Amino acid sequence: MESIAIVIVTYRPTQEILKNFIETKDLAQKYGISKFFCVDNSLEKTEISNLFAELSDIEYIFNNNNGGLSRALNIGCNMAISNDAEYAVLMDQDTIFPESFFSGIREYLNNLENGVGILAPNMYRLIRSNSGDLVLDERPLYGTETSEVEMVVTSGSVIDLRLYSKVGGFDEKLFIGHIDRDYSCKVINAKRTILRLGNVFVYQENGYANESNKISIGNRTFYASNYSSERYYYAIRNELYLRRLWGNKYTKEQRSPILKNIILLLLLEDHKLDKLKAMIRGAYDSRRL
Repeated sequence: MESIAIVIVTYRPTQEILKNFIETKDLAQKYGISKFFCVDNSLEKTEISNLFAELSDIEYIFNNNNGGLSRALNIGCNMAISNDAEYAVLMDQDTIFPESFFSGIREYLNNLENGVGILAPNMYRLIRSNSGDLVLDERPLYGTETSEVEMVVTSGSVIDLRLYSKVGGFDEKLFIGHIDRDYSCKVINAKRTILRLGNVFVYQENGYANESNKISIGNRTFYASNYSSERYYYAIRNELYLRRLWGNKYTKEQRSPILKNIILLLLLEDHKLDKLKAMIRGAYDSRRL
């Protein structure tokens, strides 16, 4: 049976995040997953950070946001490799994993053909209501057929750690944002496939989206991400960097739709001017990478 680790990166974790991780760990252990690595990217340790560190069966690393998300993921994956893991489940702190996720990936991994570099779930979005509660959007984010795709998001992805080492891991120039797009390109460029499981789900909070910041066009609903100016800076900087780095290999499916994101920002978000200025700085700085 394949050796699987879970790698979670935390940032200013809350009691809710700690509870979710403990529940995830307990479910994973039922399916033979016994290696857990928590990389804490908080700027300073908190009481919750200390509780993470005290959990049994995990290795905790305080990274002090040194190198951003990309370096934190590399730290976690390299620790998993050092502990003889063959695969790593990458976990955002706000992702919820039902038991069916672990039973599903176990079934697929046991019958997996050579050539798959990433095994990824389908998703349901979690949206904040006006009262602050999480509300489930009951429409799957993707189609329910299992299919080969060209890009998947980081959280919930099961990556082949042998391939991870071969392609050089995650690009630490990116810091935060578009790490998943770049890694997807690396997998495809290595002649490996990305398989999205249509019937295996995780629940993912959609940025800082909430019910009051959305627009519906036909049968599609678009939510404002409500990210900070800093996140918008890295989004545009890294997108333009990847377009230059990968050229024609950076496909339409892998690219971030810059114009759509700007339109949603202008229609739905606050602090528009600050975020647009951050995007302009990001576009300028992308040439320095």
